Amino acid sequence: MTWISPHFQDIDFPSGMSLDQKIEVFADRVTGWQLDIAQQCADNIPHSGFAALHILCSYFEMIAKFQDGYTKNDKSETYFRKGFYSVFPNLINNYSRQVSDGFLKKLYKDVRCGLYHAGITGPNIWLSGDFPNAIEFELANETIHINPHKLVPAIKQHFQSYVRELRDYRNQQQRNNFETRFGKLGKGENRPETPN
Repeated sequence: MTWISPHFQDIDFPSGMSLDQKIEVFADRVTGWQLDIAQQCADNIPHSGFAALHILCSYFEMIAKFQDGYTKNDKSETYFRKGFYSVFPNLINNYSRQVSDGFLKKLYKDVRCGLYHAGITGPNIWLSGDFPNAIEFELANETIHINPHKLVPAIKQHFQSYVRELRDYRNQQQRNNFETRFGKLGKGENRPETPN
């Protein structure tokens, strides 16, 4: 007996999972093991903005690869940028292509890679619960402002919308892409988590 998400165990699917069951397990995993944890950090633990951001940074690449049905492990920056654009299309559309490309490059290098490889963001990345938006780019000094308290709900809203689309049988291409990526991850059935 192995937990494959916060509410499902491998024994719940003795004959394997249908596509709809895979969607439910995936939704439960991302919500319960990632987004809700980031929310708890941001809301309840002082000085946890970087921890919440670290949890959330993996969302962008992950969601874009599921949306595309991409089965390889490369193209991290491409899919990080694609996922960010999916979550925040208006933010990117507010700038010229050159500015938005620079913004996404800085976000990938100084936020995602900074946290993953150095444990801290690069220069000119500011976190505060006082910023009015989840994320914004200040052109004058090439600074990125991030409010983790607002970033979590923005990503949660995006994820809920994506899951609703997956549950809709009319979105056959999206469902196929999801299942292709889900199947690539070892059928998605052997990722144990033992609750303590």
